Amino acid sequence: MTIYERTRNRKLEITYEDGSIYDLSFLSETQLKWELKSALSDWEFTEFETSYIFFEISDGVYTVNWAEHDGHSVSLNINFDTFMVSAEDTSSASEKNTYSGSFEVV
Repeated sequence: MTIYERTRNRKLEITYEDGSIYDLSFLSETQLKWELKSALSDWEFTEFETSYIFFEISDGVYTVNWAEHDGHSVSLNINFDTFMVSAEDTSSASEKNTYSGSFEVV
């Protein structure tokens, strides 16, 4: 099952350990929408749509990769068994940040 099929017409509300909250919607097999709902710092954008690729690691466990318009690349691991996420964000300057959190399907 693809990530799009699993989440069709719903979104993931992701809460990271720092308290920031995002909505992630898979609009199709190739397009996603990322929306900032609440953050502890200033961000230059609050939502965007972009293309993505995904890999199903095992039943209910996915890795989703995309590039953001500011040059960042993101690899997001989503586990539907534990409702946990982990992400690695790499900037255009090759700086890496890692994040973890939980999610709800809404």
